[in-house]
Amino acid sequence: MNTPTRLRVRRIALAVNPSKSGADGLAAELEACARERNIETCRVDAFPVPADGLAGFDLCCVLGGDGSILGVVEAAAREGVPVLGFNFGALGFMANFSAEEARSVFPGIIGGKPCTIDQRAVLECRDATGAWAFALNDVVVKTLTPRLARLQVRSGDHDINDYYADGVIIATPTGSTAYNVSAGGPIVHPNARAIVLTPINPHTLSNRAIVLDEETSLRIDLRSGPDEVRISCDGRSIFDTATAFPLHVTTCRDLRFPLIQHDDYSHFHVLRHKLQWTGNAPFRLSR
Repeated sequence: MNTPTRLRVRRIALAVNPSKSGADGLAAELEACARERNIETCRVDAFPVPADGLAGFDLCCVLGGDGSILGVVEAAAREGVPVLGFNFGALGFMANFSAEEARSVFPGIIGGKPCTIDQRAVLECRDATGAWAFALNDVVVKTLTPRLARLQVRSGDHDINDYYADGVIIATPTGSTAYNVSAGGPIVHPNARAIVLTPINPHTLSNRAIVLDEETSLRIDLRSGPDEVRISCDGRSIFDTATAFPLHVTTCRDLRFPLIQHDDYSHFHVLRHKLQWTGNAPFRLSR
């Protein structure tokens, strides 16, 4: 369990998604609240935020949805800047504070009230040229045509499998509720120390998702298949496919993504609410 942390806030970055109705208005309210306490604010307009875009800030408020939060992952992880997400999107697994809650939560946090900060695992993906990228949700290798690809996945000296499929997903526990779950992968608690490897539409029905230890280092080789293959981190295309393989994917040991949560945060409540799980009604036998 995380120990509540008291933040010393002097500079705040506001990452505002202007396409979300109401986001600009709430940003103006937060700016006014900060000014009353002589706290500097600065709006960040570039998405994704540049790697050094949060240097010198003590807090980053994201006004948008989970997609907007993905745009600040690398910058926040590099600088260790806690992220407070206000949800203007559809699901809000990470941006889990509502706009209404902002008016009570924000003044408390910048005023020194202790808050709960999750340290979420981040994946590091490197290609054959040494270029790299970070992902909070997942690294995905996927074909762009109806043809299947043959992808060899190894862990160290051990072969995991040769997947004949539309692609593979390597997901963090945080990302297990994203593309991974749509592809039939398991939901993993965000505090679990794990990586999920899930094939996308495998040709062999016995191929299933695998939950691996967080320390696992994966190597992905494209053995055969179409020329059109997309490599993405958190939905953003990365690398030149012609020179990218083999890919190396690991959990980043030096960086974590600091995400502020409700003090009474329950992942199970989030799942029931956001995924609209049923089955909680009393079971009755008809006669």
